[in-house]
Amino acid sequence: MAVPLGFAAALHTGRLQRAAGHAVSRTASSAQSAYIEGMQLILIVCAAITVVGAALTLIFMPGRTAPSTAAEPAAPRDVDREPTALN
Repeated sequence: MAVPLGFAAALHTGRLQRAAGHAVSRTASSAQSAYIEGMQLILIVCAAITVVGAALTLIFMPGRTAPSTAAEPAAPRDVDREPTALN
């Protein structure tokens, strides 16, 4: 039996398959770590936006007064109407 050379030899002996397996493993690991790092960054940015939004709401939201405990009757509105002439 003749000894295969080059690519065919590597494929025949299984070295190429092991090397490909290691390369896929490293690529998957890199992709996973990049995804996790990106997600961490996005969550930190979202948290900062939330804190800034809450602070702006507290600063610029108009204050509310407590409702009075005694019910005061509403003052009647005095509306001036022009008299109408009935002929």
